[in-house]
Amino acid sequence: MVKIPISWLKKYITFEGDPEDLGRRLTMVGLEVEKIDNLGSNWAKDKVLVGEILSIDPHPNAERLRLPTVSLGNNDVTVVCGADNLYIGQKIAFAHEGASLISNRSKKIEILKQAKIRGIESKGMVCSEFELGLSEESDGILELPSDAPIGTPLVNYLGDSILDIDITPNRPDCLSVLGVAHEVAALTQEIVRLPNNNYIENEIDIESIIDIKIDEPQKCTRYMATLIDDITIGESPRWLKDLLIKSDIRPINNLVDITNFVMLEHGQPLHAFDLDKIEGNKIIVRSANSKERFTTLDNQERLLDSSMLVIADSQSPIALAGIMGGTKCEVDGNTKSIILESANFNQTVIRKTSSALKLRTEASYRFERGLRPELTEPGLLRATSLINEICGGQVSKGKIDINFEKFNYEPLVLTSKHISKVLGVEIDSSKVESILISLGFDVVNKNIEDQTKVYNFSIIPPYWRSDISIPEDLVEEVARIMGYDNIPTKMISSPIPSSTGYNMYNFKEDLRDLLISFGMNETISYNLTNIDDLRKSGFSDKYIPSFKVLNPMSLDQEYFRPSLRSSILNTLANNRLLIEKEGVKIFEIGKVFLEFNKEESSYLPNEKEFLAGLFQGSKGPDSWNVNKEEIDFFDAKGVIEQLFLKLNLDLNFETGSDNMFQDELSAIIVCNSQTVGVIGEVSKSIKNNYGLQTGSLLYFEIDLDKLIKLRQLQFKKYVPFNIYPGAYRDISLVVDKDVQVGDLNSLILENNLISETSLIDLYFGEGIPANKKSVMFSLVFESSKGTLTSNQIERSLNQIVKKLERNFGAYLRTSSN
Repeated sequence: MVKIPISWLKKYITFEGDPEDLGRRLTMVGLEVEKIDNLGSNWAKDKVLVGEILSIDPHPNAERLRLPTVSLGNNDVTVVCGADNLYIGQKIAFAHEGASLISNRSKKIEILKQAKIRGIESKGMVCSEFELGLSEESDGILELPSDAPIGTPLVNYLGDSILDIDITPNRPDCLSVLGVAHEVAALTQEIVRLPNNNYIENEIDIESIIDIKIDEPQKCTRYMATLIDDITIGESPRWLKDLLIKSDIRPINNLVDITNFVMLEHGQPLHAFDLDKIEGNKIIVRSANSKERFTTLDNQERLLDSSMLVIADSQSPIALAGIMGGTKCEVDGNTKSIILESANFNQTVIRKTSSALKLRTEASYRFERGLRPELTEPGLLRATSLINEICGGQVSKGKIDINFEKFNYEPLVLTSKHISKVLGVEIDSSKVESILISLGFDVVNKNIEDQTKVYNFSIIPPYWRSDISIPEDLVEEVARIMGYDNIPTKMISSPIPSSTGYNMYNFKEDLRDLLISFGMNETISYNLTNIDDLRKSGFSDKYIPSFKVLNPMSLDQEYFRPSLRSSILNTLANNRLLIEKEGVKIFEIGKVFLEFNKEESSYLPNEKEFLAGLFQGSKGPDSWNVNKEEIDFFDAKGVIEQLFLKLNLDLNFETGSDNMFQDELSAIIVCNSQTVGVIGEVSKSIKNNYGLQTGSLLYFEIDLDKLIKLRQLQFKKYVPFNIYPGAYRDISLVVDKDVQVGDLNSLILENNLISETSLIDLYFGEGIPANKKSVMFSLVFESSKGTLTSNQIERSLNQIVKKLERNFGAYLRTSSN
């Protein structure tokens, strides 16, 4: 959110119309004006006026009160006043009886009434900034500039409309008055008037006084500085304080106010260091030392780590880069010489440091959105010029400018064909060129044919726009300024496709319904990830994706994900408190991006739909009458079995491993002889990476593109209920440890009389030979031809045992073994 006073905006761009109309037009081009504050809306034109103090007499009955006589042009008024900053000839804001002002007692707007104060009638008052709603301070009266016209309604002189604009993260340029001015210029076809940056330098070279170096060039892409001597720290002029107050910034002193003013004007954060407090006359941009301590300007001591960037002198840090200065080199009333810093810092470093320290500032808010290095120079020159004008002093010769490699931007090519393809309409070349030039773009080459209908432009974005990198960005600029509502509607050019029947959308909805009915919760995450998260989730470097986003929202979301694994693990890690309370069962359905799809294109990734799930913690909520049990591998396996059963799909589990799983606790999910997924217990190393050490962590992943094709091949056949009763038998087998239970189960089901099997026990230990295990199945014998006899059941059971012995070396477990 940024506040833009209309009066400030009009210093750089001329426009007609009321603020509401401007707000509506800005909203339509993508700068959402949430509200418009009308400063002075409660100052009635006949009640609150500009006045001048003609004389000041003492109050006869109170030493702390005085009786100023105020000239309002046509008449003079004497009132009672308790402020101590009155003087003859002072221009002030005067309120008549009946004016609406903010009360010092109730903090609400009240009607000013005539009062007798210590025996003297007072039919008005000289107003403070607080009473007028200009600031939170109530000490002293508001002093107006000496050229304020006496008798003028204060609302005409000081009133303003302030736009509250909600800026999207990709438009840091519009966190400044000049950035918004360029948007207004595109709407009005007016020219932006840039402010004056001129100043005079002395003969002392800055490089002979201060030495600056950068140890972390990747984290600081440009560092500029000027040096100013013999300055005077004091109160800012009225115009400067007014603009800061209207922008919701508290005035401090002239130097600090200027740096804040330029940040709001240009969008470039700056910082001033007291030169006499910099040890060794040296500034170093470096990483903080591990556990290094630093006291910021808010007098909070902060513990730093090596991922954070600091500005330091020869001994210790003097500022948190891009966030806040420190008390060590703080500017105060005795400051005479300053180093003025204007730099560009890596947005990810600033965001992570700001988040880790829970320290958000106006500077960090801008840097973490990504500023262009070219912005540092105009910001520095403007601030230096204002300091020279307002604070006095001498500017040293030259300026520091290091680690800036001027990038020769390759022009973006915009063609009429591309505009027509993206927007569906043709736009004249003159319209396109006019819009782009009004936004500050440089048209370096153009080729126009067929009376403005066929053209191509070579475009270089302006230095303040960090969000323009591809031709589609240029198309968007043209469309939003022209107005999306002005693009004509057209009939669809092809027939609406008929329904394709059961499709992926229907399939995913069925899966969601089933998994939720199993007690699971759905999670949704971004399709993007980063290399660190992929490594944390068990991917080796050879599996790092090559599909990188050109303009990522952050470096945490730089690559298209090759698996749901890292996304769902992050979700579980962020909700780890739930694991301790009642356990977590979550699933996610989403796209993954695998190797290039050579069938369609040489550059498009192969997008596939996947389902992933995670289980950890207790099976249910704590209860006094139920023993607490942890979710294990077989609970997760049971969910897969139920899912495939409900989907009427064949299911087998086969031996398989993955580097994310623990040994012997993983399996490959097979449907109709095709591998469709994996399931297993996550390894300890990956659990530790996410802080999920408590209990078993089970994960499954299924390829839905494969599964839906298999389901479309499966047709439900009606099978009548068996009218004959079934017979139940349990069978306990001893087999080698490496024999898979699924293989045993498949072989048992080959018997014609077996209708159902279920694993009821798996045992290792006492009574079982080494390298062996005991497996117990419950078997259901049925026949559709009649009730089975005991002889038929025993004969069938013996056949099964012999077949198991022949294929797997299995034998029946008896009391003797």
